[in-house]
Formats: sequence, C-alpha cells, structure tokens
Amino acid sequence: MSTVKKKFSGWAVFAGCLVLMIFPGGMMSYTTGLFMYPICEEFGFSITAYSISLTLAAGVNAFVSAFLAGYLSKGSQKTMKAIMLVSVIVVCAGFALQSRCTQLWQFYVMAVVWNFGYNMITFIPVTMMLSNWFIKKRELLTGIAIAFSNLGGAIFNTMISRMISVQGWRYAYVFGGMLALVSCLAAVIFLLKRSPGEYGQEAYGAGEAVNEHQEEAKVWMGMDKKAALKTPAFYLLCAAMLLTGIYGAGISNHVVTYLCMDGWEISAAGFVMTVYTLAGVAGSSGGGALLGKIGYGKGIITGGTLGILAVLCLILGGRIHALAYLFALFLGCGCFLVGLLPSQSVANTFGLKDYAGIYGLSYAFYLAGCSVSAPAIAVISEKFGYRFAWIVMIVLILAIVVLHLSCINAGKKIREKYPD
Repeated sequence: MSTVKKKFSGWAVFAGCLVLMIFPGGMMSYTTGLFMYPICEEFGFSITAYSISLTLAAGVNAFVSAFLAGYLSKGSQKTMKAIMLVSVIVVCAGFALQSRCTQLWQFYVMAVVWNFGYNMITFIPVTMMLSNWFIKKRELLTGIAIAFSNLGGAIFNTMISRMISVQGWRYAYVFGGMLALVSCLAAVIFLLKRSPGEYGQEAYGAGEAVNEHQEEAKVWMGMDKKAALKTPAFYLLCAAMLLTGIYGAGISNHVVTYLCMDGWEISAAGFVMTVYTLAGVAGSSGGGALLGKIGYGKGIITGGTLGILAVLCLILGGRIHALAYLFALFLGCGCFLVGLLPSQSVANTFGLKDYAGIYGLSYAFYLAGCSVSAPAIAVISEKFGYRFAWIVMIVLILAIVVLHLSCINAGKKIREKYPD
C-alpha cells in the first residue's frame, strides 16, 4: 500500500491543473473587461464594435469545445501533451501580441487566434484529468480548481488594472502573456498526466466506499451522448447553459465599463472585480460542499437568489459605491451557479459513461451564450442604458433556475430507464 501511495501522481496533476486555472483560466478570462475601456478611449472604438472581439472569442471557444476538445482523450498520453503544449504557446503568445494591435480588425483577428487553444488548456482538460485521477474528493478538488480561476482573477484584476493605469494596456498584455507562457509550459511538461491507468496507478479512492450520495453519483454510468441527444433533459441543460453564458459573461465583461462611465477610476472599478473574484474563491470551493449538503434543487435556488441580489446592488452601485462592493460579494458567493453546477449536472443527469462528450457539447452552448452576451449588452446599454441591461440579467437568472430545476426532474426519468 505504501508503494502505491509513493507512486501516486494525482496530487502533482492537481497542482498542474491549479496552474492552468490561475493563469489562462483566471488571469486571461477575468481581466478581459479591463482592457475594453482604455482601448476604446485611445482609438475611438464604440463599445459595441469592440465587443465583437469578445463574440468572436466565445464563438471560437464554442467550436473547439464541441468538435476538437475530444481529441484530448484520444490517442496516447503524448498526443494530449503535444496538443496542450501547442495550445499554451498559441494562447499565451496570442494574448501578448494583442499589445501590437492598432486597428479594430486586428483585435478581431487576435481574439480568434489566442482563444483557439483556450479550451484545450483550461476547464475541459482540467475536469477530465481530475475525474480520471480522483474518485474520492472529486467534487471538492474540482471546486477548488475552479476557485483558483477566481483567485487568479482576484490577483490579476488588481495587478493588471494598476499596470494599465501606470504603464498602459500594451505593457499589461505583454506581461500577462509571458507570465502565463512560462508557468503553463512548466505545468504541462512536468506535472500533467492524463490518467492513472497509463502509468500503472489507480485513481485516488478507487475501491473505497464513500458516503451514500457520492457513491451513487460515481457508480452510476448512465447513457452515452447519442442517447442523451434524444432526451428532453439534454436540451433543457443546453438552454440553461446558453443563458448562463449570456448572464456570466455579460456581467463580467461590462462591469468595469459601466462603473467607469458612472465616474469611477479604472483602478477602483478593477478592485470591485477583485472583490468579486475573491468572493468567488469561497463560492466555487464551498459550492460543491453546499450542493452535497442541501441538494441540487435548493442549491440552484440559492445560487439564483444570490445572483439576483447581486444585480440589484449593481443597478445602484454605480452611484452608491458600497453597493458595488456588495454586488461583488453576492455575485462571487453565488458563482457556483455558473462554474461548478453545469459540470456536476452532466454527471448527475446523464452519468459518467460519456461525460466528456456530453459536457463538451453542452459547454459549447455556454460559450455560444458568452459569444452573444458582450455585443447584446453593449447594444442594450447604448439604446436603453446599462441599468435596463441589468434588469434583463435578472430575468435570465430566473429562467436559468427554472431550466435547471426542470433538468433535475427530467434526469430522474433517465435514472429509472438506465439504473446501472
């Protein structure tokens, strides 16, 4: 037994996953909104026109998630490493090269380039590897990994916003890209391994009895993607993911611009996002424990309630600064509705038989929502004001809660049909 523990590489894999989540998963995704305002100010771009770059980025991510991410689980371990190494270089170098852009079309091109590899080094491979290496504590470790994306956002929102204020947005792009490049290359080369079976090891907790709820969630294999596509539950999940993408990306990409237009300094607005991402560390890491304790139904309602309270605070937060920080706390604590819940819903609704295939396809709907969110909020805000756009977000949150609850009920019928 001691020999097996000595050889176990899962904790090194977990550490490598944290690196991927804190840099591209945290820094690059959470600081995108910080660059919008100074770039539009310098070049005279409209917010709507620049937001198309965010749409293109999300569209590319959706395509990769649906059609290319599956190659990470095919072929040998070396195949996965090669794909991830190329992706790291494309993502980090592309992020840094945005500093050289001077025309709107150049920002569009670079958004497509650096996002082409993003999903190959963040959520999909991270959740895949953690599922392979850990049976026991899988939900907890997945929640912690997602929390590290919030932690990366918290650290770099403050750092990048100050860099933009003092040294300019071009320097901030180069700094972020090069730092992520060095860190992620080291993680992929030295720490990441796809599955224990390829190294003559067993997953952590293999053969052990866990608590009753976890045992059911892990042992149940469920159905494959082909069968899932024929169920109402899949389309309810995809609709929920689509609206979740609009809600999550729509708020995070526009908060800084909204606050700056209400007279905030960009460093102060960036600090609001830092508070949000710090609160998100607690929301993501504690979200798994909460869902396990009170159940998915009550957890969905709790997450939705926190989201609605957050948006209500945001509506008034442009002028009442204390409410902007309260918005950040509520949104961060309820972020498991966006980050953790969808991945766990796939396992609980359809089982583990074809988790990667079903999650990858449903995640593409989430990214499609992200792709339309930035320009949609920009158009609404330019015609009716940001506060009206935030009211639309409240309606979306209510719809997300209803769709997830409906998916849970549909999932019960799937368990009856596929009991093993």
